[in-house]
Amino acid sequence: MDAHLFLFFGGMCMTLVISMVLSAILFFSPGESFSDDLLTEAEEQLGAPYEFGGTTPEGFDCSGFAGYVFAQFDVILPRSTSEQFYFGESVKKEDLQAGDIVFFQTRGDRVSHSGIYIEDGEFIHASATNGISISSIEDPYYWKERYLGARRVFEESDDGIRTLGDIDQARKRSAEAAVEAEAEELEEEVRDWSYSSVPYFTDVASEYWAFSSIQAFTEAGILAVDDKTFYPADGATRGVIAELLTTALELDPAEPEFDDVDTSHVSSDSIGAVAEAGYMNGIGSGLFEPDRVLTRAELAVVLANLFELDLSPEGNAPFDDLELTHWAYPAVEAMHRDGLIGGYEDGTFRAANDVTRAEAVTMLLRALKR
Repeated sequence: MDAHLFLFFGGMCMTLVISMVLSAILFFSPGESFSDDLLTEAEEQLGAPYEFGGTTPEGFDCSGFAGYVFAQFDVILPRSTSEQFYFGESVKKEDLQAGDIVFFQTRGDRVSHSGIYIEDGEFIHASATNGISISSIEDPYYWKERYLGARRVFEESDDGIRTLGDIDQARKRSAEAAVEAEAEELEEEVRDWSYSSVPYFTDVASEYWAFSSIQAFTEAGILAVDDKTFYPADGATRGVIAELLTTALELDPAEPEFDDVDTSHVSSDSIGAVAEAGYMNGIGSGLFEPDRVLTRAELAVVLANLFELDLSPEGNAPFDDLELTHWAYPAVEAMHRDGLIGGYEDGTFRAANDVTRAEAVTMLLRALKR
């Protein structure tokens, strides 16, 4: 080969190599990392609305938000907050790094909320009132005293990203922790939900199937004894469910913002409270329909989302009349799996049936004792 030609092509190759090296250096610029990309993805969702059970930008709950963000980078998390709390490796507060998941106890003594740590004490999360937003773990008015711990769910190295955690193990540890917590709280729980054998209501006899639930709620002050009647077989309206949740969860009354809920409505303050907390939403067009009776399926969905049950269906249909394709199937299966809901003697669930006041009280009591 001609020497000049050799030098010409050799120079071209060297130029190409140098160009590729420079491109690589520019592409992998200092400071760029997996956690940077992760937080960029998270912050792109700022302003997205809060929605119980939500796992997409159309609406997120706290664990659904974390799961969505990490899934964009093929890091798959367990679905529920309680399971995520046992996924990955525990991290001390002073050792927090961007991308760690921080946890809080906003209801009782158990983990019930989470977010993704950013830096300088800030985390991004799905707030029931503000949607996807940024808060401080050192907020003295709320988050600081509710901080519970943190987990690191990925490890970054020259070889790439490694997920730290096993979903099955996280689920197992979460279930074991729940059992241990229930054992520790047994004495207090029995005291809180003890009940008299003397009926409070003339239409709820001691042999009635839901007697213990109704009595326990009455003694706890969740049900009021006015005219000595409870009407256990009547349908539970959306307004009644709002009242039960507001009282049981000790929510602050709030003014409702629905066109069909006047301040004179008996459930007005409760409807405002559950809506503000994100526990019950309207039906669209500015309406709440406070006097419409919920179906058994609808209440199952409300409670499954409220208590952040694992909505990943196992496919073992618990009822003969509920197909896996039914819109409420994941919630019903989760409620049944956790012992919070039952069917009828003939093996049916009757999802479209109105839920009775007795059924509603029993389902909520079981969920609260969970």
